[in-house]
Amino acid sequence: MDFKKIVDQVKGKAGELKDKAEDLADKAGEKIQAARAGMDKDGDNIPDALEGLAGKAKTLAGEAQAKAKDLADKAGEKIQAARASMDKDGDNVPDALEGLADKAKTLAGKAEVKLEELKGKAEKTVASARERLDSDKGGKKG
Repeated sequence: MDFKKIVDQVKGKAGELKDKAEDLADKAGEKIQAARAGMDKDGDNIPDALEGLAGKAKTLAGEAQAKAKDLADKAGEKIQAARASMDKDGDNVPDALEGLADKAKTLAGKAEVKLEELKGKAEKTVASARERLDSDKGGKKG
């Protein structure tokens, strides 16, 4: 066989392979287009399944936000109710602490009275002791 014939055969085979490759590329392109068309029926170049997911995600996010706001509102109401139950007179000082303050004032007053009583007794005792010391000194001198 001569060289030119071999080259012609190779060129022929290469041409056939090229035609087959182009045919396969065209068929693949058609299948890709068909698949895209099936996934994007509205033709906006975003697969419809993803559009649906985005819509669902937005809906869920909105619902979660509404639920969080509702929970925050309920928590606020419970806090207000707890504050109201602890501060019935509405002066922003828990009633239990007001009672403690009153008791502390009463005890402080009683402590002051007791202090004055003890101070008086101590003064009398000191005076009595001085008198005895003075009388003991006076008796020794005379």
